[in-house]
This record gives sequence, C-alpha cells and structure tokens, in this order.
Amino acid sequence: MKRHAGMGLGVGLGAGLSVAVLSAAALGGLAQGCAKDADYGVQPPTPVDPGPDVGPSTSTVGPKPVFGATRVQAVTPPAITGGTLILTHDGHAVASDPDRDQMYVVDLGTSNSAGQVKTLPLQAGDEPGRLVEDAAGRIHVALRRSGALLTIDPASAQVIARQQICGAPRGVAYDPSLDNVLVACATGELVTVPAAGGAAKVVMLERDLRDVIVADGAIYVSKLRNAELLTLTSDGTITDRLRPPQSSTGMDPAIAWRAIKLPASSGGGIAMVHQRARTSPVSTQPGGYGEGSTPNCDSSIVESTISTFTANSFAGAPASAPLLQAPIAAPLIPQAVLPVDVAVSSDGQMFALVAAGNGKSPGLPSLLLVQAAAMAMGDQGGCVNPAIAAVPSSLADTAQAVAVAFTAGGKLVVQMREPALLEVFDPSTAAQSNGPLAAIQTITLSNISREDTGHSIFHSNAGGFVACASCHAEGGDDGRAWTFDTSGARRTQSMRGTIAGTAPYHWDGDMSDLNKLSHEVFVNRMSGDELQPDQVSALQRWLFAVPAAPSAAVPDAAAVTRGQALFFDSSVGCNSCHAGPRLTNNATLDVGTGGPFQVPSLIGVGWRAPYLHDGRAATLKDRFDPTIGGGDTHGHTSGLTSAQVDDLVSFLETL
Repeated sequence: MKRHAGMGLGVGLGAGLSVAVLSAAALGGLAQGCAKDADYGVQPPTPVDPGPDVGPSTSTVGPKPVFGATRVQAVTPPAITGGTLILTHDGHAVASDPDRDQMYVVDLGTSNSAGQVKTLPLQAGDEPGRLVEDAAGRIHVALRRSGALLTIDPASAQVIARQQICGAPRGVAYDPSLDNVLVACATGELVTVPAAGGAAKVVMLERDLRDVIVADGAIYVSKLRNAELLTLTSDGTITDRLRPPQSSTGMDPAIAWRAIKLPASSGGGIAMVHQRARTSPVSTQPGGYGEGSTPNCDSSIVESTISTFTANSFAGAPASAPLLQAPIAAPLIPQAVLPVDVAVSSDGQMFALVAAGNGKSPGLPSLLLVQAAAMAMGDQGGCVNPAIAAVPSSLADTAQAVAVAFTAGGKLVVQMREPALLEVFDPSTAAQSNGPLAAIQTITLSNISREDTGHSIFHSNAGGFVACASCHAEGGDDGRAWTFDTSGARRTQSMRGTIAGTAPYHWDGDMSDLNKLSHEVFVNRMSGDELQPDQVSALQRWLFAVPAAPSAAVPDAAAVTRGQALFFDSSVGCNSCHAGPRLTNNATLDVGTGGPFQVPSLIGVGWRAPYLHDGRAATLKDRFDPTIGGGDTHGHTSGLTSAQVDDLVSFLETL
C-alpha cells in the first residue's frame, strides 16, 4: 500500500512524535483483520509480482525514512536496546543514556529547567542500560559494555558503588524480600548482589539472557532471540520454560525486546513485547520483505505483539504447578517497527509500546497505546485496529523514542535518544478523539548530538515495515533460518565484529560489497529509497564498528587449551580456512553441506546457534556430526574422539 506523508495516518503529520491508540472499542473487525484501507482514505495495496515460483504478494509500502544531511560520529553510537527509563517512588524520572554514557535524574514536578535535570557523567564506553530502584531509593544500573553494576544516589546524582558483575549485564531487578539486586547477563550468569553492597553470588544458566523479574516468590528471566521465559527458584534452578505460541498465520515468536511485571491489581504475571517471524517462504523480489502474513495489516515478514504470561490462580493448584500460564497468540500490532520497550499502567488496563524503528519516518507512530483487553482477545488471524493521532511538538520529524514509563497518575513519560529529551503526555486525551495528542512537558536531557546516519539507516523502517535491526537485533542475529524463494534455507548472519574485512557477503558470497548489499536488501527487498554514496559509506562505517560479542565465562580452562591446540593442528585443518584476525579466508567453498558457501568468521561463534548455512546443526557439537557437518570435507575431524570434540567446542565457545 503506497502511503505518503500527510495521507492515511490521521492528522498533524508535520513534526514530532506520533502516537497510535489501539483500543478495545476499535476491535469490532478483529476477527476479519484490520480495518480496510478505505477507512484511512488511502489506496489499496498494489500486489508485487513475485515471479513464477512464489504465490501472490501482500507486500505493502508505507512512509519512508528521512535521514537528512549525512552525519557520522567519531565514536559510533551503540545499537538501540530500549528499557532505559524508570520512575522512582517519589515521582522522579531516572534515565540511562548509552549514546552519551550519562545518567539523568529528572524532577518532573518542576518547570525550573536549571534544577530540573541532574546529569551524572559515566566512564567512556560504559553504555548504561536497564535500571531499578531499591527500597532505600538507590538506583542500580547495568553497564552493558563495561560489565559492571553501578549504584547511584538520585538525590545527589552521585555514584555510591561500582562493582564488576559479568561480561554482559543486561536485565536488572530488585528483590524486596531479601533486599537483593539481581542481574541477568547475556553471557549466561544470573548474579545476586546485596542492595547495600557486598559479595556477589553467581549462578550459571545459559547464554542470551535478557530481562530479570522478581514476582510472587519466583525469579523470571527472558531470553532475547527466541522469546523464551524461564522460571527459576531462589537458588537459580530452572523449573519451567515458556514461549509465546505461533500466530494463527504461522508467525514464530522471536526477539523479546522487553519483559515487565504486570501489576497485582490486574492479576499479576509477565508481559513481553516481542517480534514474530515468518516461517513460510520469503520472497526476494522487490518488496518481498514487506509481505505481511495478515491481509490489510501494516506488517512485514517480521511483526510485533505483546504476549501476556498470566499467573496461575486456580483453586487447589498443587505446589508443583507452574507459576505462569503460557500466553495465547496475541494480535499483531501494525506499524510497530522495532518494539524496544513497553510499559503498563498501574491498573493494568493499558500498554504503551515504543516503536524505535519509526523515528525517522514522518507519519508513523513512535508510541502506540494498546488496551490490554485488545491483546487478550487473541489474534484470530487479525491485528488490532489503530486509531491514529499525531503529537505536534517542538521536535523534528526525526525524534526517536527508545523508552517509556507510566506515572502513578496515568501520565506517560517517553525518552528520546536523538535529540536527548523526555516528553510527558496525557493518554486520556487520546481516548477522546483521533486528534493531536500534545506533549504537556518537554525536558531537554542533553544538547550533545549523537546523530549518526549509519546508525539511523540500520534502525529505521525502510518502507516495508521492517528495519535491518528487526533481524539483526543489537547488531547481532535472530538465530533463525529463513526459507527464501531463490536459495532455500539461510540462517541470519551476525554482524557483531564479523563484517569488516569479510567481503563478499551473504552465505553464497553473492554480495561483493556494501553498495550491492544495501541496494539489493534495503532498497529492493525492504522497499527503501536508494541510498546515496555518502549514506552507504556511513552505514558501512557503523556496521564495521559493531563490537564483537562479549566473551562468555570459561568453565574449564584446561579444555579450552586442549581445544585451541586442536584448532591450530594442521592435521585437523580448522585454521586452514578459519584463519587470520577475522577467522575466515573469505573463500566460497563446498565443505559437504549442500553446495559452495562463504566461509564464515568464527568471531562470536558460540553465540550463533543454530549453525551452518541452514541452521541444521542445533549446537556446535552437532556440527561435528558427519551426517550434519559434511564429515572430513569440512575439516579432518572423523578421527577425533568425543572428548576431543568437546575440547574443540570449548575453545570455539571462547572466540
């Protein structure tokens, strides 16, 4: 569907943050899908001819991003993660700023700009992320890059303590019953620290941990790529694993950007904002990535939703019963590109979702208000029916929201990354009409610009309601093997420290450089405008700077040493192809796994399950199964014992 700024998206599309209000009252047509395009005064979608081997397309095209003059930063800004804002017990806002390595404490109750914002500069490269308040009013912050837990006093905006925790702290929660802070690490550790300071207790779980939540005497930890929610006992034992189900149209849960606790007033439980990914074949024809699975809904091969894991409350439940029930398939939320954060009102009746991927697209909502009743109805093959309102303010069209929180009184506080602002809204005015929803307060956090065109291209909806970061979350990968019409199954490749010096690109080595790659993928498949040479250069600069995945803990150093010796043993042959600083010779070779494929970099390989071009190897050890990994055509490993393979895997896990 061809949509232009000023058409089909309500009113006031000139400047500022846009808000979509998705209400229960607007759900009359849910079972039949979204409202027809005629309701918005736009033209129906024009089918894209996908070629003879693919069925009719439902590809849609919406507003395209506006990047403005090309800019690059001397220090490239980090990938967007969301979840960097909380409201304290006394009504202050505390925000992390990973782009500027700063913290802000904001008095929302005063308009005196001189005393409204207290800024706490951090160390370069700290990259502050998730944060939580304890019972004493201290704020604990996960420093994503420096691997520490920071404790600050919000009254003075001073650091109280800084403690090294793990290689990649991500989620953080407070346990009031024990006065402990819990940190979930992407490297697999769940770390418990006394809130007042003291020795840390570490339990090793598994990689890719995201958020941690303490509720009803249990600990819950989400995982990023597969949208899994783990239930743990107080000693870290995993007692249950839950995932959202596939949608009725066959979309598979993926990328759990944020998980939060639901209020007791609504029955408790956990809400997870996550993506879903297409399982049926994907067209590589023009507009192919914009082919949503639900007719008349603005989505793509990746869609967004909010799943609710409700608390088990049936009478007489045995003590062994799971604490949470698996969610039903929720309706997709159209136009929600990169749903990096979610908040819930104190009564549990409304969700606020931030769509960071829409920040550069005039007319697309960066904040979506969703009635909980709408999500509880189930997907029924449809999507929630949005009534669109725009938010006129002093912001430019390019303001990018990254975090959101509800005040106790029901107001919304939204954090922007560029420019660095907080804006406060009253969502009750959105329920009254589809008219403009104006900010009632705008607070500047920093005048330092971190605008970077490469970063913007990577995180923006290209036009087909999908961004690069939709599949390469945080510069990494979604852990999925997609089925393409022209090549069959291909696993998403990680960009974390693996792009610079590894051309040509793609598994088939068919993309000679970033110019060809951006044209084929961003322009043709994702419906983006043609990128100018300076924009491609900026994108390449940002991609080349994406850091490698953090190193995981080494459980058996002796095994790693033995595995390293095997890796560099010429009779085994691993290093003959996986050589040099990028651990690849950039060759396209047939190693017995189904044809000639590009030799991938092994940097961060331990993070990239499943393995091989089509994801056929569930684990690194499975790759050495001769029926899966190509046998002695793929290195000379048939003579290795099972113990030696374990040693080799131990070494690979450290790369």
